[in-house]
Amino acid sequence: VSSNSNPNPSHAAAGQSPAAGPRRHAPRRPPRARHLRAPRAGSPASHPRRHPLRVVAPPQRPAPSPAATLAALETLHLHRRSLRLSSAHLELLLPLLPLHPRLVSPLLATCPRLLLNYSLPFAPLPLAPRLLLLGTLATAKGSKNSTSNGTSGSPSTGNLGSDHGSDDPVVSVSRILENMEQGSESSDGIDHLALAGIGHALACADELHFGRILVSLVRICGRIGDVGVGVRVLKLVDWLVSGFVGSRMMRKVQVLFEVISPEKCESEGYVLFPAVMAACGGLRALRVASVRHRLDFAPKLKEAPERTICFAARRATVDERYDDDQRHVLLQCVALGLTQCGPVAPNDSVLRCVLMALLEELLPLPRLLRISVKSPDGNSAELAKNQVKQHQDSVLFKEAGPVTGVLCNQYSFSDEKTKDYVETRVCEYAQELYHHLRAAVLLHQAKRNGLLAEIDKIAEAAFFMIVSFAAEVAKHRLDANSSGGFQPEVAVRILVEFSFVEHLRRLRLPEYTEAIRRAVVVNQDNAAASALFVESMPSCAELTTKPGYLMPLS
Repeated sequence: VSSNSNPNPSHAAAGQSPAAGPRRHAPRRPPRARHLRAPRAGSPASHPRRHPLRVVAPPQRPAPSPAATLAALETLHLHRRSLRLSSAHLELLLPLLPLHPRLVSPLLATCPRLLLNYSLPFAPLPLAPRLLLLGTLATAKGSKNSTSNGTSGSPSTGNLGSDHGSDDPVVSVSRILENMEQGSESSDGIDHLALAGIGHALACADELHFGRILVSLVRICGRIGDVGVGVRVLKLVDWLVSGFVGSRMMRKVQVLFEVISPEKCESEGYVLFPAVMAACGGLRALRVASVRHRLDFAPKLKEAPERTICFAARRATVDERYDDDQRHVLLQCVALGLTQCGPVAPNDSVLRCVLMALLEELLPLPRLLRISVKSPDGNSAELAKNQVKQHQDSVLFKEAGPVTGVLCNQYSFSDEKTKDYVETRVCEYAQELYHHLRAAVLLHQAKRNGLLAEIDKIAEAAFFMIVSFAAEVAKHRLDANSSGGFQPEVAVRILVEFSFVEHLRRLRLPEYTEAIRRAVVVNQDNAAASALFVESMPSCAELTTKPGYLMPLS
């Protein structure tokens, strides 16, 4: 063997010199981190050394239990920042994880982009996690395509269309919703996760699938008939339109408003509350974007959703074809939606709709009081107490103040005839509230069943509503500079309203004092108005023969 021949690999591995020939060079010093290197293929080492930080495929072992896997992935999700996991770790972990519904959120939060590279079993998943994953895949696929822009091959989406016959997440979402619309798949799983997935799919869809998914969504949500779903639709459309405006995709905004237009609602026979909530969400996004991005939108763009709101309000107030359940939900959604989208153009139908929603749905105290006195036994009181507590926890009761603001805003721009109608309705509500409250106090005060304490919370909110509205009326109708001048009948109406709710006053309100001052100034020099006010008060005989007539709640 020549002296300049290559050394034997086995001897070199052992740190020895070649077998023949003089040693001309000192043997190479092995690297310090040699024990961290993985052995090469064909190495005689029988036990390859492992890099302590290198991910090695785990040996075959029994599959872990779902509970253990769930706990492991949740730990992985909670400590992902301190662990500093690399893509290599996640690439080996993902195929080992069963896709349990509870794993969806931490899985998406930990590694949403890596989901593109795996065949995931979508068919066994419930509806909400399935739609959420499909929407996330659509977003990841769209962002990858936009960045790569021409990369050969498409990412493997595996079994996401195994039960729908497509490997496109947007198409899969569209077909799932079409099946739900046709009744072949249940719509019970439409919750915030499902709507989030649908929203991501809508954001990535082309114009054709965007319209299809949106139409199916409006129909499915209308079939559910729940105000909570309507609120989620509003937030979803608000998010979508904000993104479209920010990315200058105004064509999708136009398509959205076309889908929920009055003409489309009429021809397609939509249940209107999802459409009106979508319109309010779109208006909110336009209002915020006009301030944030300093944009001036075309008037027709804002008029489109406002037409939908007016159309729905007219249906809720005058259309007798609507059944009671649909009408109640529509009234609630119009009122709640208007608190989110900002001021809209004055409209008599909108004003009447907000008034009905406020008196019948948000502050339905007369109806609850009628239930409490329906029968003398304890069942009616317990039933009324449960309904009162349930209403106090609802979003409707919490939004009574903002809806009152919407009512006052619409009232200030209405004509005289509409003003008279609204004022009369509020006065009748105050009178009805007083009489039913009196009956409930007479019946339940001695029982001390806690019903009156619960009712008092809603009664206080009703008092603030009446006072706020009366202050708005006094500002517009009891001013010498107003178009109608001094109007004694309006002043009498305000004083009568306050006489019915005076016992509910707990605080000194400037609005209360100012409204009374204006009403008294109008009446003090008008004999007819003073006589009308005196006649409205209960007689002495009625007060003395019916004790407790003016009995307060506490």
